[in-house]
Amino acid sequence: MIDLVGATTESDLRHAVTESFGPYDVSTIRLQLSILVATRRIARNDDGDIFARSRNAAFVESSSQERVSVKATWRRAFETHDPSALAELTKVSE
Repeated sequence: MIDLVGATTESDLRHAVTESFGPYDVSTIRLQLSILVATRRIARNDDGDIFARSRNAAFVESSSQERVSVKATWRRAFETHDPSALAELTKVSE
């Protein structure tokens, strides 16, 4: 999911996983995030609350049009529901 959206918070990732796959143990998500950070597949900001892609190769193969559509939808959600996080997400994903 991080690969699709570029950057996200842990709480938003938990929400997306729950909505997509049903209830999921928070400790499992945190463990998976820690493993991805340790292997440098994703990066964590200084506060540790925002995760972003840290590589060029994609986890999921998708067309650039699909990727742009997902990112646009994700950005609109942040603009609507959490505008204060948008500046930090933009900074981390650059």
